[in-house]
Amino acid sequence: DSGHGVFPAPWTSIIPTFLRAGYILPRQSPALTTAAARQNQFELVIGSLNDPSGTGSATGELYWDDGEAWIDLGAIEQHDYFHFTFKFTYTKASATLKITAERNATALTLPTLNNIEVFGYPYTPDPSQLYVNGQQVTVDKLTYSPFTKVANITSNGLVDLNKGTATLQWKNK
Repeated sequence: DSGHGVFPAPWTSIIPTFLRAGYILPRQSPALTTAAARQNQFELVIGSLNDPSGTGSATGELYWDDGEAWIDLGAIEQHDYFHFTFKFTYTKASATLKITAERNATALTLPTLNNIEVFGYPYTPDPSQLYVNGQQVTVDKLTYSPFTKVANITSNGLVDLNKGTATLQWKNK
């Protein structure tokens, strides 16, 4: 397979977006202005890179600054910004999303991470066995389709990125 494909993209619908297996993309809902959009909750879209052994993984990053300041060449270390790395792994028994704060901003506040959508996830998550930083949590909504292999976890204030490093874990049924 050459990787070449043709996909319809009519003016009347949303632009198609493609996610490569093994990567994590942070996203936010759009708004009429950049300032308004920056207030919207964070979401993570995970494209699992599946191994024949029944395990999988994905990684990603997020850089977040004030969105306005100019950074002089060579002056990034003096700039105020957040930098997070994301590492997702799963086995037949469980899944783990490790969010590591590589750098914390001092004068910025982030919206919470409220939604995680995992594509290519082959197991059914157990909503009664979900933990954030080792503490069991109840989520507003957890859906899974064995046909599309998409797990979707949604909860207001699921992970507060302002607190830095966090680990989200769940067991599979």
